[in-house]
Amino acid sequence: MLPAHSVSAQQGVQRTELQRQDLSVPGREVIQVRVDLDPGVTFPLHSHPGEEIIYVIEGEWEYQVEGKGAELATYIVEKGKPLVVLAK
Repeated sequence: MLPAHSVSAQQGVQRTELQRQDLSVPGREVIQVRVDLDPGVTFPLHSHPGEEIIYVIEGEWEYQVEGKGAELATYIVEKGKPLVVLAK
């Protein structure tokens, strides 16, 4: 499951964790998540404690323009860190 302190409860954004696996690199794990956004939802500036690799599986995706769609996000991150960190 996604950590409780991740931004998984933002209105209009649904995250479904598909898999989580430790990597051979100590302290790192890979997390694969389906992210669905309602039409017109914007997401605030944010970062991740590692790498994010996405694949748009439905709709069109514009990171700077309002829109809708779904992505498959794969994160390679430090274990125990929040998945999403909002910009200040």
